[in-house]
Amino acid sequence: MSKRAIVISSTFNQMINFIPIIEMCKDSDDNFDKEKIKNLTIYNLSEAEEKEETSDKFLFSRFDNGMWDSNLKKVLKEVLVNGDMENIKIEDKSIESIKGNIIVRIENEDYQEVVFNITGGQRNSVLAMMQAGKELKESIDDVKLMYLEGNKAKKHIIAIDDFFNGGDCEEVKNYSLPEGFNIENALNLMGYTVKDSSTENLLGEENKYKSYLKIIDDKDKEFIYKLTKLNKNKVTDEEEKEIKNIKEELRNLVTKDIEGDFNQSNPFGYILEKIVIAKLVEEIKGDAKLEEQIIDLRHNVNTYDNHHIEKAYNSCSFEHDICLLTNSGQVIALECKSGTASSDTLKARKYTAYTIGGAYAVPVLITPFFKEDIDDLTQDNLKEYENIKRTLRGAFRARLEIWGLDELNKKDAKSKLKELLKKQSL
Repeated sequence: MSKRAIVISSTFNQMINFIPIIEMCKDSDDNFDKEKIKNLTIYNLSEAEEKEETSDKFLFSRFDNGMWDSNLKKVLKEVLVNGDMENIKIEDKSIESIKGNIIVRIENEDYQEVVFNITGGQRNSVLAMMQAGKELKESIDDVKLMYLEGNKAKKHIIAIDDFFNGGDCEEVKNYSLPEGFNIENALNLMGYTVKDSSTENLLGEENKYKSYLKIIDDKDKEFIYKLTKLNKNKVTDEEEKEIKNIKEELRNLVTKDIEGDFNQSNPFGYILEKIVIAKLVEEIKGDAKLEEQIIDLRHNVNTYDNHHIEKAYNSCSFEHDICLLTNSGQVIALECKSGTASSDTLKARKYTAYTIGGAYAVPVLITPFFKEDIDDLTQDNLKEYENIKRTLRGAFRARLEIWGLDELNKKDAKSKLKELLKKQSL
């Protein structure tokens, strides 16, 4: 088996390094090849020589290469057993210096193939890799550039000679995450761990919350909007009677599990999440293409930061109502809001979605309102739902994608999930 190498650049979104490495370890049938794994050397352009180094030493002081490197090593070790990487230390920012460091480490190693992943990293590092590849081609037969389109699950591969000489030998191939890869692995790549290890992938054979579908399928908009009353703390005698009737109707629709929702401080919030999950699972399991695209779906994903103080105190860094993982490595974070959420809170949710999922993350707000009401919040019939209207206005300001409850796999409406995945792949 020939000796091969891949050169990557340390980056916050390590998914874009993980996938090219994994791709180089597969055979033609998309299975892991032990010999390919054994004979692949991973060179990592990084300001850190050891993961213990702190970012205050670095040229790019806001970049914590050491932390990012350890995230990638951890997941590579879990998936490939071998997570070893050889760091190529960035001594200064000049392209010439970085290029020289790459060449010195590679030129005398007798590699038959070297691939430069130019998807991530600073521009000077990317340009240095390209220049190094051009010079190394004089002594190495097969030198290539690889670039991922993470939102399309495509990898572009071009021979270094063709790139510099205007050749037309670019390969465009699909890629996918390895079998068994899940949301926990994806979050590990970003430096986070799922707090509750019992969190399960809900795309199993059984739709766990199937009985909750009756709420959206059998009841009208007026009934669903009334469910917001379940969240009220102070109620009149008349409202208390109405809430009692609502609960009785829900008991007749849903399994006994709904009693646990009634005991929560925000009952409709929990019910809304379960309706959404049931709808998503129903749609995904009923569509072969979606079932291939969405490989993991989790409820109440609580995470802590692997590298900071939250772990010591066992407190959550972030909480997400629903998380989905696509086979291209995208994390879709869904937030269900049945009451008030400030604009600042929603902006923070958007930020945390990108923190756990990187540049290809997709933050979405799901509201109990139907689309026709989202489009016109000034209607008189919505006056008593001012808390939800405030949340929606905040979501507009935060530029979150918003899904109405009736847009989830309804027969008379377009699928928001399909629309989202299609938009991401344009």
